[in-house]
Amino acid sequence: MALYILSFLPLSSFSCIARVSKRWYEVSNDSEIWKSLFMSNWGKVMKPHLSTNILDWRTYCQEMLIVGKNWRNRDFYDIREMCGHKDSVYCIQFNGTRVVSGSRDRSVRFWDLKAQDKKSLCTKEIRGHHGSVLCLQYDHRYLVTGSSDTTIIVSDITTGKHIHTLQGHLAPVLDVRFNLDWIVSCSKDCTIRVWDIRSGRLKRTLEGHTAAVNAVHHHEGKIVSASGDCTVKMWDLETGRHIRDFLGHTRGLACVQFDGSIVVSGSNDQTIRIWKAATGECMKILHGHQDLVRTLCFDDQRIVSGSYDQTIKV
Repeated sequence: MALYILSFLPLSSFSCIARVSKRWYEVSNDSEIWKSLFMSNWGKVMKPHLSTNILDWRTYCQEMLIVGKNWRNRDFYDIREMCGHKDSVYCIQFNGTRVVSGSRDRSVRFWDLKAQDKKSLCTKEIRGHHGSVLCLQYDHRYLVTGSSDTTIIVSDITTGKHIHTLQGHLAPVLDVRFNLDWIVSCSKDCTIRVWDIRSGRLKRTLEGHTAAVNAVHHHEGKIVSASGDCTVKMWDLETGRHIRDFLGHTRGLACVQFDGSIVVSGSNDQTIRIWKAATGECMKILHGHQDLVRTLCFDDQRIVSGSYDQTIKV
């Protein structure tokens, strides 16, 4: 009953609760409390791969509070430079302590942000593509990369060993996304392809766009795709069925993100549109960029977008 009651309190109350008595200190450190607090504050968007250890959930809540405070106060960490690529960097993913980057120099590099010595920042380099590394995603199991050489490579995240080379696209692979079972890729060949992540087999090809498919995102069995044909499309991942179009952008799209209920897209018409996923209704149009909106991401509070106008907007 005590745990249930405490789950309704704001996070700011827990420093006081812990000082009441030994018993309340124990209760306030219960893993279920911190898990409940995390889920009620950030669970709809953030799904961390954490253990059930008390310190994991408690520390993660504290870190999220610090991030929120930094956003409000514009208090940022020192800038760090990671030098090593021999050409343009096209894609990047960051998990708090590790950065993985893909480059036109055909390599993928792993960077350790905890390293004090600049020379030890790069901990690993993976090669295998015969063209630029245009897109990547990784988790605790795999690194998946897409290239201008039209292939996708699946590598072991720990050893860097290549597991599969996926061939089927007829033009550069522009984006890749994967979950526990499937890899979803899109290409300049106007198609989206779904692959079995374990076997590397092609499951199906989704056709319908009439220009390059520049970005894909998927969530809970649904895929959204953004194309140079000015449309966002939604598909059923399991069957490949086309569900609906999101119409309104007047020029080609470069980026999209989907959280299950909201779709956010960025376009060469210099706008960002927010869509209701269930109906395709455009709920809001955001103006402000002066050029192509090239990349974006969002949570339940903010959209962050980057543009060819050389600005990042929040």
